[in-house]
Amino acid sequence: MLALASPPRGPAARDRPARTYLAQQQRPKLGCRPLGGRRSAINSKAGYAALRGAYPLISVPGREIRKRLGHGRTSASWFIKEMKATPTLMAVSPHVVPPPPDHRQMKVSGYWAPWSTSSATEGLRDELAAARKHKSVVYLGFGSMTSVDPSATAELLAGAARRSGVHAVIHSGWAGLGEHLIGVDDVTVVDDVPHDWLFAQCDAVVHHGGAGTTASALRAGAPQVVVGHMGDQFYWADRVHRLGVAATPLNRSALSTARLADQITAVTTGPKADTYAADATRVAAMLAHEDGVGNAVKAIQGLL
Repeated sequence: MLALASPPRGPAARDRPARTYLAQQQRPKLGCRPLGGRRSAINSKAGYAALRGAYPLISVPGREIRKRLGHGRTSASWFIKEMKATPTLMAVSPHVVPPPPDHRQMKVSGYWAPWSTSSATEGLRDELAAARKHKSVVYLGFGSMTSVDPSATAELLAGAARRSGVHAVIHSGWAGLGEHLIGVDDVTVVDDVPHDWLFAQCDAVVHHGGAGTTASALRAGAPQVVVGHMGDQFYWADRVHRLGVAATPLNRSALSTARLADQITAVTTGPKADTYAADATRVAAMLAHEDGVGNAVKAIQGLL
């Protein structure tokens, strides 16, 4: 059985070995480690409790299938034991999430980056190039995250961009933000544009912290501002912040125009903006040398 999961400029900075650099970035920062480190008992117990809590929800489909096949019922303890024993392939870079020492059956392959030469329309390319001549271009989008008040969300994003003095590329997304931004100055509204192309045109990326979006921003070498909404998004927000490629994580429930503008400024024109950009470029270069798909294929072949 195989489980698949998707998870400084200057001479001194250039001379620093990449692996040593990332190891330093993975050290804990104040306020970013509420449950302790990987080997902490608190972290272990919290993870176990989370799995036991999730079991009643995820076991329902399996219970029906087992009943039809004449198999017996299972338990949370059985589920956790089997999960830990199941070979698992994690589609994330080991530079971003190092292999866990207590789960030796887990293989961290590297990102499964799409082989793509995709681009957007010539009109969008020209618009962003023209805007970039005068100010930073920043992507803002929350992807599949919906909103109880799309108009207010659209105004918040546009207002934060305006306050930080950048040209905004706002993804309409599932919330349908685009219809509330018609005619707004210094805002380009996009629907579905390939991230691998779009993020490379931007000086920074503001997003919700989805695993795929985070990976795209990392591969593009774009400094990030992550606004976590739910679930694992807070983990990815914390992870890229620790790597030095993202500003202080934000929580959607406490998001304001001023708070978002401050973090956009931090990664575009603030005192540490060059450091964020150089760190993002360094990490992207490391990811570019990975063969995630090839490593995944080898791992699967090793199980056959």
